[in-house]
Amino acid sequence: MLHRRPYRETSLLVDLFAQEHGVLRAVARGIRGGKPLALQPFVALEVAWTGSGTLKTLTQVEVAMPTAPLLSGRALYLGLYVNELLVRLLPEYDPHPALYARYRQLLRELTAPGDAEPLLRRFELALLADLGYGLALDRDAQTGLRIEPDVDYVFVAGTGLVRRGAVGGDDMRQRLPGKHLLAMAAEDYTGAGVRQCAKVLLRAALADHLGERPLRSRELFRKLVTGGARAP
Repeated sequence: MLHRRPYRETSLLVDLFAQEHGVLRAVARGIRGGKPLALQPFVALEVAWTGSGTLKTLTQVEVAMPTAPLLSGRALYLGLYVNELLVRLLPEYDPHPALYARYRQLLRELTAPGDAEPLLRRFELALLADLGYGLALDRDAQTGLRIEPDVDYVFVAGTGLVRRGAVGGDDMRQRLPGKHLLAMAAEDYTGAGVRQCAKVLLRAALADHLGERPLRSRELFRKLVTGGARAP
């Protein structure tokens, strides 16, 4: 389950990510005030539903075995961020089985100690690719030539990565060093500069499809996480 919220007096409106159906929305009737323990974000479920329209009604909910691991702390907020991306960006009833498998893997990986940023960036790249907006991290989108390690690039919406200053309307606030882009292409996120470059690039690429409405999970992360942690 990706997200839930109250619906009328006793029900819940839930967003699900199903392996064979993609993202869908359903009503869990008469469950508030009872025992909705299964209907929690990140819990793997086996469900059945009815309904001919886009809004379904759940008729059966069981926790799948094995279920997804429980997330806490920073991993919880990162998971909520990923869930919101899926709800906002995936079309309803459009299956994405490979992305579904990556999502289940990401939830397991987020519980392990270590730096979660590379996990998050790889998933964001996979999400964009599955939507048909994959980034060629080793090629200049304007010339088709290989990214040069000693040259700076920018992301241009609708185009991709281009040499900084080469296209009118470039966001000159961006500075994406070619060496960091090539490291991303090789899935090498060991350097702090690479991780920062990836964050700037993926924020810009996702913003092109998210629109102007801010991500609630990102705002929640800023308000609740202490100790100088930064939002995804």
